[in-house]
Amino acid sequence: MDDYSSVHFGKVLKKLREARHLSQEQLAHDSNLDRSYISILERDIKKPGLDTIIALGKGLGMRASEIIKELEEQPENEWLLKDCFGIRDNNINSFMDSGTLTHPEI
Repeated sequence: MDDYSSVHFGKVLKKLREARHLSQEQLAHDSNLDRSYISILERDIKKPGLDTIIALGKGLGMRASEIIKELEEQPENEWLLKDCFGIRDNNINSFMDSGTLTHPEI
């Protein structure tokens, strides 16, 4: 796989939102995004960019890297880190510990 077409971001986003007992409306408000966009993301109609993942992290009370970790932990997304981030051992912890992602929001 060489594109994001099969990344199930919406499944992960909905799981994280529901685990925090947030409505789409509340997450949208806390993330400074539109509620309809949250719905679009959760249904995997569109994929978010990095700025959106950072905003969603703020709304969820977590770092963008934690959202990426959740994505990596989904079996159907295991190719993501390998193909898109160049990680060969599929181990997000060693990737994060390496300091590769140094932006304070990530």
